Amino acid sequence: MYDDGIANSIPSGSVSKIDIGLNSLKNLHVLDVCDALKNLFKNWKNKWNHRADTMIRFHKWVEKTIKKYPQFVGENFHELQSTLSVEPK
Repeated sequence: MYDDGIANSIPSGSVSKIDIGLNSLKNLHVLDVCDALKNLFKNWKNKWNHRADTMIRFHKWVEKTIKKYPQFVGENFHELQSTLSVEPK
């Protein structure tokens, strides 16, 4: 599979694009939390995901985050937790 630039530079006649219905994995699962919380979680996840104690650290992070930012009390932290892994990369 090639991008448009490479496909059009191949001297094989005509090039036709076929949509096989694949989407980016990032678009398949959209988190249902506010953008500010997504950004905080992204920073935390980049540092602490894929460790044996990830879930313990996550629960501590949730408590700390809610204390510091009370506006996140009603957010879906369970959905964030579902994106974590304790398996090493």
